[in-house]
Amino acid sequence: MAHPSTQPPPAAAALLEQAARSFEQGRVEAGEALLVDHLRQHPGHVEAHLLLARGRLGQHNIDGAALAVDAALHAQPGHAGARLLGARIALLQGQPLDARTRLDELAAELRPSADLAHDIAQLYMQLDLAAEAEPHFARALALEPGNTGYLYNHATALIALGRLDEAERALDTVITREPRDHDAWYNRSTLRHQTRQHNHVEAIESQLRQPGTPAPARVALGYALAKEREDLGDHAAAFDALKKAADTRRSMLAYRVQDD
Repeated sequence: MAHPSTQPPPAAAALLEQAARSFEQGRVEAGEALLVDHLRQHPGHVEAHLLLARGRLGQHNIDGAALAVDAALHAQPGHAGARLLGARIALLQGQPLDARTRLDELAAELRPSADLAHDIAQLYMQLDLAAEAEPHFARALALEPGNTGYLYNHATALIALGRLDEAERALDTVITREPRDHDAWYNRSTLRHQTRQHNHVEAIESQLRQPGTPAPARVALGYALAKEREDLGDHAAAFDALKKAADTRRSMLAYRVQDD
């Protein structure tokens, strides 16, 4: 069977941008109407189908998103982005085996770009398959070794696999490159028992003294400091750091039962 042309029509980029902006602004019906009308005339425009799928996912319309992905794959069965999104939707539909099958096929058939390798790895992690995820994180890093986000996520896979020394080295690099990634500071502190000879207490305290450190950062750094002080037996200092972090976190909470 011949598939509809996947060549985008003239002015398609502007239409996609307008639809994406509508979704971002919460005007979901307007964005969806733009795309649906466009796809009636150009059913082979894969990127329009995928934008429609992502817009529907943003509204928790998972079945509607699945239909849009199916249409994209009908137009271009081998489209990597559509196949990856299809695997993600299968997981959201409570079909982890289908998601795993789709992901395995995609990973085996392609030599993906850095972004695609990373996205494949991330979905494997969502499936609790760290052993399958790790090589794809490593591939993404081999293609883009300077990408700190890839390195951080690779560390999470290494942690799940128990390769804690490698994970600590990865987080050391993340922190060196991006000191404001405060989750990396906290995660690093949890990887082993800190000792007097090998700890990060002074570095954490120095980071906490940086002017303008935002509240979420003070929480993560405070918990890291409390953990490391506890390891060193400095119980009073550990409790003080823990209380400051907890008080900061409490000040950030805006829960109201009415909203729930």
